[in-house]
Amino acid sequence: MKSATGTTTCSESEVIGLHIHAASYFETTEQWPEAIHHYLRAGLQRQAARLIAKHGEDVVAHGGLGRVDEWLQQLPTELVKQNARLSLLYGEACGFHGNWDQAVDALSRAREYFARKGDQRMQALACLKLSSILIYWGKPDLAFDVADAGIELAPADAIATRLRLEGNIAITRTWQTQSADEVVAECERIAIEAERRDLEHIAAIAHHNAGELLLRMGRVQDAIASLERAAALWSDPPTSPFADNSELVKALVMHGHTARARTVATEAMRRTHPWSRSHADAASGMATVLMAEGDFARATLLLDSALRDRGALGALERLLLAQRADALFLSGGTPRRDSAALEALTDVPPDFRYRSTVSVAATSHWKASGAID
Repeated sequence: MKSATGTTTCSESEVIGLHIHAASYFETTEQWPEAIHHYLRAGLQRQAARLIAKHGEDVVAHGGLGRVDEWLQQLPTELVKQNARLSLLYGEACGFHGNWDQAVDALSRAREYFARKGDQRMQALACLKLSSILIYWGKPDLAFDVADAGIELAPADAIATRLRLEGNIAITRTWQTQSADEVVAECERIAIEAERRDLEHIAAIAHHNAGELLLRMGRVQDAIASLERAAALWSDPPTSPFADNSELVKALVMHGHTARARTVATEAMRRTHPWSRSHADAASGMATVLMAEGDFARATLLLDSALRDRGALGALERLLLAQRADALFLSGGTPRRDSAALEALTDVPPDFRYRSTVSVAATSHWKASGAID
């Protein structure tokens, strides 16, 4: 039909028909993301769910969790719950949104399902995702136990799953019981092996983990090299929960490259916007830039905004509170006493990986709030 302006338009049913035709074509040619997109636009949620369950994990393995999350949000909740593979994807996405209970529930449910089926490969994958979420939540001891169980389950040919599980063990139990040099060496080994097998997303995670440890060790140039490799591997998706780049920003500031750090931080704020936890992490990077520029007031306001939903931050909550305490202390002002912040920094035993950072910041906060001289 033609519109009043003379242009050809399609009825709603014709548009749906075009989407169905496109979805069928893309599915036949094995272009799964495009097929899923058109099935969803046509309102054929079950057909989309079938393809997401079958191919979504491959998209995630290449750094496309954001894309999968968008698909899952268009499916009925019950449809996701009824499918263990969809529950794995949903649980991982929930964790990056800071919905910890929902994440653990979905991943545990999927793990139990695959255990009943005797599918050790998928059980190991569930353990990988669950241990990763527990790390972000700030429960490294539980994360190690789950990752260790995953290693026992994973078949020898499940290379990608095994590499990531080994990485999770490195940044939990190895970090707790061995030297930082040994943690870095293990992360770098995983990165090299992942790159050899063209597993770029896993390589990026390993480079990032190595970079974080190198930065804590004071090896700033080495940290920048590792963190920039991770950032480059994660540079493609327009949005990504892995794109916070906060450690890279901090390393650049420490090395005197404040202008470059601001550019990276600005881009990170934009690319993490859909992910509350990752966006808060990106805000931490930008606050570091502001503090380096002497703008402690703006840094404090930015951190206040990032801390609005503390429950979604997991382990990151205490790091942001610690950074905020530093900003308040360095500003020379006399802020109101924040009892909630003091409780979070002092009363709850912090994640052992960040204990020293949080302990020093707690003292700064007490001093800045006038609680001690």
